[in-house]
Amino acid sequence: MRSKGFTIAELLVVMAVVAITAVLAAPMLTSLIESTRLTSAANAMVESVAQARSEAVKRGFTIEVVPLGANWQSGWKVKEINVVMQCPVDIPDCEDDEKEAVDKGNTVRVVEDLPPALSIGIDDDDATLQFSPTGRRVVGAEVAITICGNSKKGRVVTITPAGSTQVEHLESGCSI
Repeated sequence: MRSKGFTIAELLVVMAVVAITAVLAAPMLTSLIESTRLTSAANAMVESVAQARSEAVKRGFTIEVVPLGANWQSGWKVKEINVVMQCPVDIPDCEDDEKEAVDKGNTVRVVEDLPPALSIGIDDDDATLQFSPTGRRVVGAEVAITICGNSKKGRVVTITPAGSTQVEHLESGCSI
């Protein structure tokens, strides 16, 4: 009469099969995670541009998409441009020629906490992503924002002068 259960040899075979499967699946999982992060960041940029255009039309103000810090890597925000001229704090009653321009624009949306494994850059550092109350970009030609992962795969978000966006997938050679 045979007892119920597994032998040591059977358990070792099953463990070996599971280990081999895990070793083969790990690189695919890493690639899937990076692809998901790239797509998520590109979609966030497309959504921000669409929201900036929509808010510009709705509010009747110029709306811009600007980096949070010195570059796009730390994130970006969508905000209205509402520059007013006011007296400096130390001169309460000043003449018109002493007034300073102060941006009183409200922030509409902030995108931050991007994965550190991604690098983001714009093809023209002087390009502005400002949208007029007509929904079109205020100035400039086509602008490309490139989002790269560690494996040199990436996404390029292209923004036309009309304000429409297009996302291109880069399977290799992504660089900023």
